[in-house]
Amino acid sequence: MQSLRGLVAIAVVALCLLVQAEAKELPEMILKRLPQTLGGCGRGEARDYGNPRLGWSVAYNSDGVVITVYAYDQGHEHIADGIADQAIRDSFTMARKDIQIAAAKGMYSDVEDRSEGKETYEGMEMLYARYRFTFAQGKVVGVRAASEIHIFGVRDHIIKIRVTAALQDGATLEKVMEEFIPALVKAIQNP
Repeated sequence: MQSLRGLVAIAVVALCLLVQAEAKELPEMILKRLPQTLGGCGRGEARDYGNPRLGWSVAYNSDGVVITVYAYDQGHEHIADGIADQAIRDSFTMARKDIQIAAAKGMYSDVEDRSEGKETYEGMEMLYARYRFTFAQGKVVGVRAASEIHIFGVRDHIIKIRVTAALQDGATLEKVMEEFIPALVKAIQNP
C-alpha cells in the first residue's frame, strides 16, 4: 500500500510538471524579457490592451524611427513559427486593412502601397508590407512618412512590428530595420 501511494505521488508530481511545461507563455512575458536596447533602439513603454487575445505591445525609438512590437494570439492556442499558420496571414490582412481604416478616419492621407512580400531574418520567415503616407492629424500634420509592417509567428504568438519614420529619415529607417529586426528575432527565439 505504501508503494502504491508513493507511485501515485510521483505520478501526480510528474503530471503537474508536464502541465506546467505545456502552459502557454503570456504575451507580456515575451515582451517584458526584451532588452532595454535592441538593434540600437531604446525601449519605451509597454502597453496592455486589456484582453488576452489582443496581447501587449512595447515601443522602441531611435533617431526619429518609432517601432512598436506587438505580441498577441487572437485566441489561438497554437500558432506555428514563421508564416505558414492561417492566423499569421489573417493578422497580416488585418494590419493592412488597419492602414486603410486609419486613412478613412482622417489620420493619414495620400497612402501609397509600396511593396509587400516575404522576408527572412535570422532564419525566421515573415510577411511584410511597406507604405508611404502623410500624417493628417496631430503634431506632425503634413509630414510625409515611410511605414512598414512585419508579421510572423513564434512561440505560439503572433508578432507584429510596426515601424514609422518621417520620409526624410528613410536612410535611418533602413539602417535601423537592418539591425532591429534580426536582434528582435534573436531575442524572442532565445529568451
